[in-house]
Order: sequence, then structure tokens, then C-alpha cells
Amino acid sequence: MEEYMETTTGVEKRIPVDLVSKISEVQLSDLSYQDYERVAKNYMMQNLTKQFEFEVRKAHSNIDEMRKLWLDTLSSEITKRNYLHNVDEFFRWLHGRNIIGLNSVDADRFLVHLKEQDYSGGSIRFKIASISSFCSFLVRHKVIQYNYFQKMKLPRRKIEIKSHEDIPTEEEVQIIEQELLNGIAATGKGSTARRRASRILLLAIMVMKDTACRIGALPSMTIDHDGNYVARSKGKYVRGRVTPITIAGINEQGLNPNQPFRGVKTETLKKHFEIINKRLYRQGLLRRIFSPHCIRHYSAIAFWNKTHDIYQLKRLLNHESIATSQIYLSSLNVEI
Repeated sequence: MEEYMETTTGVEKRIPVDLVSKISEVQLSDLSYQDYERVAKNYMMQNLTKQFEFEVRKAHSNIDEMRKLWLDTLSSEITKRNYLHNVDEFFRWLHGRNIIGLNSVDADRFLVHLKEQDYSGGSIRFKIASISSFCSFLVRHKVIQYNYFQKMKLPRRKIEIKSHEDIPTEEEVQIIEQELLNGIAATGKGSTARRRASRILLLAIMVMKDTACRIGALPSMTIDHDGNYVARSKGKYVRGRVTPITIAGINEQGLNPNQPFRGVKTETLKKHFEIINKRLYRQGLLRRIFSPHCIRHYSAIAFWNKTHDIYQLKRLLNHESIATSQIYLSSLNVEI
């Protein structure tokens, strides 16, 4: 918006009303006393308007309630717990200041604070990602105007190269599966719960081998009649296909073919997997105690060895880019 203003020379000059944001367009020597007065008034009005808007938002926003709503958008209980811990740490650092008044300097100072605490680069990235997720939620609901934690310059990720011992062999995966089959056939006291837990975990391994998805994606996984699945993993949607053999296994075990892991908690699957692995490790049947994520690595390597197609691997793993898949393979000590 622009207005004509009377100057001391009596000549009309076109002066932008918002001179503060367009000051580079105007030469200071061209401004009269009245021009300066106009700029000062306009600047004060802008600041007062922003302050008023801030006070209105602060008065009508219940941050604790918004935090609960934000947590409800996260699917994994582990993610909820860890994200909440990181956001709470940020609020403690604010020392009672309202997040609505946050600015870019505050965000940068908090990053410096994290570095001074000797957190690892990975921990810093995770903490910033947690706070950024909450701030993006607040922006979406118009509680705050900007998310100053987006696109921050964070410590670079160090690529951890895994050894071959970190990935289960085909024989070791079969040993784990056989132990679960034994659990399905169990009888006697407490066998009902053991049979059910073994059946669900066996199918979880089968699906992870088939799709290379993370175990955290299973509870939200929905499979259509054509075998296409969609699930939520690490805060985003992932997609892929489930083979007819795996679908047949799901039907054979009597689970819902569309949502086989509905109501199953990720922590429960991880705990059961850990118990089985510890038992087999003590018996000398496994080289180490594997985690469920090792099944994703196992599946990715098996797929790569079979296809040597980096584009198909990217789709299988739901990576954002080919470069990510290449780095992933390198971290698994796989020749590309």
C-alpha cells in the first residue's frame, strides 16, 4: 500500500506506508521531517500491533493443552515419550518464558546450550527434531507464526559402519522363527498367552522380511485387497507391497488381513523379540542378541543382493532419495 505525502518543498512524493520493510527502496536524504515522523509512527504501530497480537494469542492459547493434542498426532508410544522429554527440556530452558514469543535468536541460543551440554550430534539432531515437530504443530494451528527450528545448521550425522556380525544370517533368522514356531505349539500352564505372542511376533518378522519396514510401522499398517500397504513410521507415511505368501501367512494365523497388528504395541513386540534372542544367545545358537531393526537390515541386504537395483531398494525402504539408500548400504558395509 502506498500514499502521497506533502513534503517541505511542497512537492508530492510517493512514500511507502510500510517504509520499515521497504527502507532500501527509499534514500534517507529524500525524506523530510514529516516523512521521518510518518515512518516513526508507522513503525510504532507495527510494533504495537505485533505486541497486541502476541498478547491475544497468549491469552487464548493453552500450551499444555496444545502439547497434549500434538502428542496425540504421534503414533508410537516410544516416540511420544522421547519427544515429550525433549520438549520438556526446552521448556525448562525457557525459564517460564512463553513459547509464543520465541524468536530465531532463542532457537540459536538453545542449540548452543545443547552443544555446551556435550550431547552427541545425533542427540542434538533428535532433540531439535522433537521441538521442531511441536513448533510446526503450533504454526499449523496459528499459535505461533514461525518455526525457527526448521532448517537449522545442525551437527552432521556420522555414518556408523556396521560389521557383518551386526546383521543376522539367513540361518539365524530361521533359528529365531523356529523358536517362535515352538512357542506356537506350546502346551501347559501359560501356553495360551505364549502361543498368541509367538504367533504375532512370527508374523511381524515375516512382514518385516517381506517389506523391510520398521517394527514401529506395524501397529498402524493397513493392507488393501491388492496387497498394497500404508503405515506410519517415524512421523511420516510409508507405503509398499506385501507379497501373497505373507498375506497367506496372516490369514493362516487367523489375524485381520487388513490390519493384522491393530492394537499391538511396538514395545511389546520389541520386548518379546529381545527375550527370544537372549534365550537363543545363551544357548549358543546366535552370535549376538539382535534387535528387531536388524531384520530390516537383513531384508534390505537380501533384496540388494537379489536385484542390485538401487531405485527399487529406495522404494522398498521408503527413503527420500537415492543418495540416502547409497549411504544406508555403505553403513551396512555392503559393496555398491
